[in-house]
Amino acid sequence: MTERVRISVCMATYNGALYLEQQIESILEQLQDTDEIVVVDDASTDDSALIVESYRDPRIRLMTNEHNVGHVRSFERAMAAATGDIIMLSDQDDVWAEGRVDYLVHELEGARMVASNYDHLPPASQDRPEERLTSPSSSFRNLLGLALGRRPYYGCTMAFTRDFVTLALPFPRSTRAHDHWLAILGTTSRSLKHASRTTVHRRLHDDNLSPRSRRALGPVLKTRMRMASHLFSALLRTAKRSLSTARRERG
Repeated sequence: MTERVRISVCMATYNGALYLEQQIESILEQLQDTDEIVVVDDASTDDSALIVESYRDPRIRLMTNEHNVGHVRSFERAMAAATGDIIMLSDQDDVWAEGRVDYLVHELEGARMVASNYDHLPPASQDRPEERLTSPSSSFRNLLGLALGRRPYYGCTMAFTRDFVTLALPFPRSTRAHDHWLAILGTTSRSLKHASRTTVHRRLHDDNLSPRSRRALGPVLKTRMRMASHLFSALLRTAKRSLSTARRERG
């Protein structure tokens, strides 16, 4: 494997002992000696933290939350602690596709954020069909698709440059789905690129955080309100970044 930029893999764990080892193994085999996996354990009551510690691999850094704060804040903490040039997110129960790291590094050339495709372990069933990302014709169409729940963005399929992560952090306090926030910010800041290949095999089981069926109207409306708030925050951050850049260029 040729020398490349440093990779930070950010993972949030919570009672994920059943599948955690298989996921970590699929990641480690793609990393170089200078890369890292930053794991934030969210006060698990099973052996998740012990499994991570058992690797005794210098590339793995484990941080533990004293109290359960949820997966969004755990991912936020992991991303803030990451030191690599490129940051990739990982769920605790999936399996990375062979060649994922090198492919996403290549796709990030000329971009600040990449969202790729996925498939399912086991194969998709009727209540969880597989969807594929395709490049939208405009930012407006992409945001509309997000609002309607028709754009399958998942954090576990994403990779970012450090510059984008500094823009994304901290997450808005209202965030309940970090992947939606990242997709909205990537779209509004014109940072988002779609990569066609499958880079992760998502595992289906009863404890998945993603809903398996249509939600009631009340939760849907709350989600749309949060997305509107995120859109405003994303536009504001992007404008501030552009203004700051312009000032620096003027000296």
